[in-house]
Amino acid sequence: MEVSANSSPPQTQPSWLRRHVVAVSVIVALLLLYTLGGFLLVPYIVRTQAISYVQHTLGRQLSIGSVKFNPFIFKVEIHDLKLNEANGASIASLSLLRVEFNAMASLLHRAWTLGEVRLEQPFVSVRVEPDGSVNLAKLAPPSKQPEPAPSKSQALPAVRVGLFSVQQGGLHFEDRSRGEPFTATLTPIEFDLTDFRTQPNFENKYQFSAATSAGERFDWSGQFDVRPLSSNGEFSVTGLKATTIASYLEDSLPCKLNSGTLDVKGLYQFVSQGSAGPSVAVTLPSVRVHTLTISPRESEASETPWISLPELDVNDTKVVLNDHTAAVGEILLKEPAVQVWREADGTLNLQKLAGAPKTPTAPAAAPPVAGASTTSTTATAPAATTPAWKLTLAKFSIEKADIAAEDRSVKPAMTLHVAPLNVTVQNFASEGTQPLTYDVEAAVNESGHLHSAGSVTLTPLAAQVSVDLKGLELSILQPYLSQQAEMALYKGAASSELKIDYADKPAKGQPQLKVTGAAEVVELATRDTVTNADFVNWSAFGVTGLKYQMNPSSVDIDRVYAKGFYSRVIISQNGSINIKDVMQVPGAPPPKPAPEPKSAARPKTKSAAPPSAPAPSGPTMPIRIRRIDIENSTADFSDHSIEPNFSAGITNLHGSIVGLSSAPAARAKVTLDGSVGEFAPVQIRGEINPFLATAYTDVSLSFHNMELTTFNPYSGKYAGYSIEQGKLSTDLHYHIENRKLNATHHIVVDQLQFGAATESKEAAPLPIKLAVAILKDRNGVITLDLPEITGTLDDPKFKIGPLIWTFVLDLMKKVITAPFAAIGSLFGGGPELSYVDFAPGTSALSESEAPKLAKLSRALVEKPQLRLDVPLHAINDTDDAALSKAALEQAVSAAAGTGSKRAPKNGAGASADQTARLNALLVVYRQKFNKEPEYPGEAGGKAQNPNDPNATPAGHISWLEQQLLTAFKPTSDQRDVLAKARADGVQSALLSNKDLQPERVFLTDRASNGGENGQVRMELKLE
Repeated sequence: MEVSANSSPPQTQPSWLRRHVVAVSVIVALLLLYTLGGFLLVPYIVRTQAISYVQHTLGRQLSIGSVKFNPFIFKVEIHDLKLNEANGASIASLSLLRVEFNAMASLLHRAWTLGEVRLEQPFVSVRVEPDGSVNLAKLAPPSKQPEPAPSKSQALPAVRVGLFSVQQGGLHFEDRSRGEPFTATLTPIEFDLTDFRTQPNFENKYQFSAATSAGERFDWSGQFDVRPLSSNGEFSVTGLKATTIASYLEDSLPCKLNSGTLDVKGLYQFVSQGSAGPSVAVTLPSVRVHTLTISPRESEASETPWISLPELDVNDTKVVLNDHTAAVGEILLKEPAVQVWREADGTLNLQKLAGAPKTPTAPAAAPPVAGASTTSTTATAPAATTPAWKLTLAKFSIEKADIAAEDRSVKPAMTLHVAPLNVTVQNFASEGTQPLTYDVEAAVNESGHLHSAGSVTLTPLAAQVSVDLKGLELSILQPYLSQQAEMALYKGAASSELKIDYADKPAKGQPQLKVTGAAEVVELATRDTVTNADFVNWSAFGVTGLKYQMNPSSVDIDRVYAKGFYSRVIISQNGSINIKDVMQVPGAPPPKPAPEPKSAARPKTKSAAPPSAPAPSGPTMPIRIRRIDIENSTADFSDHSIEPNFSAGITNLHGSIVGLSSAPAARAKVTLDGSVGEFAPVQIRGEINPFLATAYTDVSLSFHNMELTTFNPYSGKYAGYSIEQGKLSTDLHYHIENRKLNATHHIVVDQLQFGAATESKEAAPLPIKLAVAILKDRNGVITLDLPEITGTLDDPKFKIGPLIWTFVLDLMKKVITAPFAAIGSLFGGGPELSYVDFAPGTSALSESEAPKLAKLSRALVEKPQLRLDVPLHAINDTDDAALSKAALEQAVSAAAGTGSKRAPKNGAGASADQTARLNALLVVYRQKFNKEPEYPGEAGGKAQNPNDPNATPAGHISWLEQQLLTAFKPTSDQRDVLAKARADGVQSALLSNKDLQPERVFLTDRASNGGENGQVRMELKLE
């Protein structure tokens, strides 16, 4: 019988069953124990050990509602876990923690595999204590030994998680380390991590979201790799309130964020690069700030915020940390409003929003150790340099901004309102080497409008821009003007169209600037606040064709025009000029008068230039103005230093100045016309170089038909009479060359008539009326050609005005002191016309005197206002002797006709004539004295006998004549007859000129008893 190798000994049925029952029982028992241990013991142990550990080791309180463990599917659930501080304060809690371990998947994938990790309603309280510590950091158990640093070669374990989720989570944050505790709560927090793996290059997708009770929300989703560590995804912040940020930053924020919300949408990319550091790039497609308002920290809630941003959009921003680059696509500010002002100390209010800068205090240097060398031998390691950030901004825009600006450093404060303001800047880069473009458009203070556009390069600085300004009210400058001058600018508008080209240090090594365009100020009105009178006004003043450049510097202008220009010069009661008073800084002490030169001779009519006159100096840069046009302009002059006040002005001034240039040889042609009053034309003609006025000026000024009554205030003060009528015309010519002046003045006064005397104490002590009458011609015209004035402008005493007045006064004095010379010069006469010489005892005009009277009569015809005074008593002692002798001769002649009965015999040597005369004298002697003459004796006392042949006839004749002359002395009637005959003769000679009215020649009862060389002189007088 064969036995099979595989056959076993036969067993009985009970033993087999018993062995399997035992095995099954063991397995069942083990399974039961495993089940009981898993379902009951493990939860109990976990719960009790966890509570004990937290209580005894961490000193905290832990409560767990229940712990469930399914040993078959390796699922753990913890319900209602609460972790509190020892005092009962909450640290963390959750309603459910579920963890499912997938053993089969772990074996299959050779990785620790969790099917699900689920947290429901987790809530964490994070507190920062007053000492700065964080409550969660205190949960770490005290370490007895320092943990070894992880090895670089130690690889991460392989882990897989099917789903990790957080549902209805919450986070409460409280910071007690601040003056005012900050609290914030995030709820609900949702997080999902799907199919997490630690294997290389596996994208683990996640999604996170959180919200606050204030409606703020944070969303974050994407994927990340563990090996190498990297992540990319997107995030968003919605409705983040500015007040939340402000309450957290508290004291570190220098301003107050009153309102506003922030919305951010972004993408990020993170890659760990080992020792090279992580690579981080963030892209922000959209950053939006809504209704943000900013105020200073100390402001009240009711105060208007300093900055309001209804809408701020930042689009398409990309930041790469490793490359230190940030690129922004667009920044847009919609309708921002800013309140800015300058304080009295010069600071801006907006500086308070940035906080006061803190100056770091350098630590004190440690004192050197005794004996140690003061020279350091330790090499200092160079500081690590961080690459500079490169920023680019494709476009920056401001739409409809509203800026309210004030300058409170001046009084009253200057206010400026710019709204709406639109700004666009494109292609900005921090490197600054590429040009950016900009466009600015704004309304200024309601009426003004500004537009500027162009391109700007920052490195090196260069710009090509345009500036168009229209209707900017200049009255906003008044607060600044009032600090510098006593002038009120209450009206005026400025406009300009300018193009500016600037380059900082180009090839030539110096910055260059070019400005071209036009500018205009219209309707300007200013007032002198000292006298409260108009100062400088115009309807339009502008410049066209402006070309200015710097390095080399020059100015070229096509045209300057002034329309309706008005200026006023006022001399006040104290003699000061309003221009000087207006330009004085308010409150400043009056300037001290310049000291008089120690020695300076009074200039004469002609003076030579000093030996070393300084060369004329012109502007440092070339200047050219092709044309200046003046239309309908006025210049007023008022003098309040005299009573009554004087006022005059040139009106309707118009004309041009052509060819202005700073070139030394340039000559600008001046053609200006106007009028003083309505009917007195004014002309200005000539050539000038105002930039080198002392080098060359040749100007003629003509004033015609001016009413002299206008000058009554001056006439009454200085002449002593008011003016009833008269016209003034004058032609002035000034020629300056190389600082030498030649000036001529031609003055014509027509029909001047003085009125009543003013009794002015300052009137010149001269017979003004007589001088005027002498100077007038037969038509009532005074023509004055003043001597040429020549002098040098380097002489501080050389002044045209005083010289002209001196010449006029000298002329008056000369006319008054020598009036006949003045009128006689018309026909070749001189001072000799003031008298007529007569031979003693006669009234006949000699051959030399008659022509003088003819000249005088013709001169009087030319001076119709003069009267001639001829004296009736022109006689002196020589006339008495002549009259006595004439009477004697007449008596002798009569006696000679009758003959002598007792004539003496002829003496020895006596002629027949002597004998006849002697006989006639004897007759007259006997008639007068009724006796015979007794001749005086010869020398020795013996009487002389007339019959003595030795007697001398000549001696007898002489003695008789002397005796008889005393008897024939003229009477007063005889003298009057002679004087009257003389006066009549002169009057007749004068009036023989039929053009001379008789009523102008007067015979006056006055004496004239002068004479020279034996002549009797009749002194004539003009009135």
